[in-house]
Amino acid sequence: MRLALSILLIISIIAVFAFTVNGEEMMGTHHKGMQQEEMLQDSWYVCSCNDCNCNTLSKQPGKCICGRELVPARLLKIDGNKGYFCRCGAECSCKLDSEDLTKCSCGNQVSVIDLSGKYVCSCCNIISEKPSRCFCGKELEKLE
Repeated sequence: MRLALSILLIISIIAVFAFTVNGEEMMGTHHKGMQQEEMLQDSWYVCSCNDCNCNTLSKQPGKCICGRELVPARLLKIDGNKGYFCRCGAECSCKLDSEDLTKCSCGNQVSVIDLSGKYVCSCCNIISEKPSRCFCGKELEKLE
């Protein structure tokens, strides 16, 4: 009886260890390259203007090069070298209007930012200043 309980205990410990290691790999905690917080940077700041091409993109609030305030924005899509950002706020859940790429689904104008020189994963909507790997496993592509 003791032998059976000992074997059962050893099998349980092995199963828990195996699940923990596989679970961490599936959750991306063993991911090499960018940190999770850095990769899931869903909140950006872009210029609040509609009429200039200042192309300002920041991870922090502040002033644009044109002098206007930067506003919270969320990346909706990467298409080629362009990033489409909703300026409804970081908590907004709207999408890019499929019929009018200049607007989000709430009807507000979208900021289109040139991402040249940045590293991106267009399938996961990830932007980075540095080369790395995305959660999906691909190398981030540098946009020229």
